[in-house]
Amino acid sequence: MIRPEQVVVGATAEKAITLDGRIEALVFSGTDTHVSLRLQNGSTLSLRAPNTSHAATLLTEGQSVTVSLPIDALRVLPEETADAA
Repeated sequence: MIRPEQVVVGATAEKAITLDGRIEALVFSGTDTHVSLRLQNGSTLSLRAPNTSHAATLLTEGQSVTVSLPIDALRVLPEETADAA
């Protein structure tokens, strides 16, 4: 599990997992833009891009992007917690 605000648009630090996907939806929400990303394996990833970043203003629906998931931001949930969600 990773919090949406921890996902970074673009390839970043060495200690991160990178994933490729296509933006399905963008929702402007004040200080952030909520992004729904369809990954290559068909699953969906939600992220929040701060509107103060230049990258957030360049995002468009249908755009292919790479996102980074910093290793230190990832959390493993116990199986019973994952099933309840």
